[in-house]
This record gives sequence, C-alpha cells and structure tokens, in this order.
Amino acid sequence: MHEAHGDVYNSREVYQGHYGPWSIEPEDVAEVWSYRIGLSATVAAFLAAAAISSTGDSSSSSEAATAAAAWALNPLVALGAVGMGVSLVQIHIYMTPVKRTLQALWALGVAGVAIKEGICYGKAEAAGLALTLPLLCLAHLSGRAPEQLEQLLLLAVCGAASVFAVRKYTQPIKDDIGDKSVFVYMKQMSQQQQQQ
Repeated sequence: MHEAHGDVYNSREVYQGHYGPWSIEPEDVAEVWSYRIGLSATVAAFLAAAAISSTGDSSSSSEAATAAAAWALNPLVALGAVGMGVSLVQIHIYMTPVKRTLQALWALGVAGVAIKEGICYGKAEAAGLALTLPLLCLAHLSGRAPEQLEQLLLLAVCGAASVFAVRKYTQPIKDDIGDKSVFVYMKQMSQQQQQQ
C-alpha cells in the first residue's frame, strides 16, 4: 500500500478494464494530483480575483486602491491560466479529439472541465459550474445584466467552483484515472496506425 497525499492506493491491485486488466502506477498518481492541484490553483485564483473585483464600487475607491486591485488581478489571471494549463495536460478523457479541443480552447477552462466532470461523474456542482460560468460571462460581457444579477451569478460560480475543487480530493484516484485499459488500447492502435 502507498500513501498518495491522503489517498491510499494499492499498486498491486488489478482492475478489470474493458480492454484488459490494469493497475495504478506512481506516474498515474502524479498525473491525478497534478490535475487536481491545477484545478485548485485555478479556482483559488478565480475566487481571489472575484473577491478583489467585488470589494467596493470603483467610483468610491481611491485611485491608488483601484490601481492596486488592477495590479493584483494580473498575477491571479496568470496563476489561473497556468493551473488550467496543467489540468488540461493531465486530464483523462478517452476521446483524444475532445481532449485536444479542450486544450485548444483553453479559454473555456473551468467550464469545459466541469462539463467533462459532470458527464463522467454526474456531479451536481460540475453541472452548476458549467451552466453558471458561461451565464456570468455573457451577463458581464453584454453589459445588459443588472449588477445584482452579475453579483448573484458570481456568487453561484464561486460556490460551485469551491465545491467542485474540494470534492476532487474526495474522489478515489482510480476513478479520476478512469478505465486505463482504454488509454492503453488507444495508444496501441495509434502506434499500429503510425507503423502502417
């Protein structure tokens, strides 16, 4: 038995997959934890940026406070982008075109990952995040939504994102990996096609 950041797994345990048996290797654990930490960094950056953005009305803030808040947002955006990039590299999706599309559309970020998590695991917070985040973006970018609606959507996104990130750590590593035999099979098929 190995202890992997609070999640115990048995490296000798063999799971029966669709295309054959598989087991969890140390590199699988590292990939899952990289994915989870990347998501956590993205959500933490989003929550901090939301807190900074929603503290006070900029018209009543001093010019220095407004400039400091704007300056603080840049590193948070960078942290969120890097965290999402790590997660999109490590995400386990059986269909390579879907994974590559998510990676290419990095801007979809958390909403795209939430859709994947909602489909794969039926998590309510993932569905909530996948719905509320695009609504928040549309409300804000259109400039037509009342400020109270934007604040309500921001609160909903922050709540769903927080639950989403925290619950990733309660999920067994094997569930985050999925059926590893599918990935092995797809890799073998790809190698065979390249040899032809």
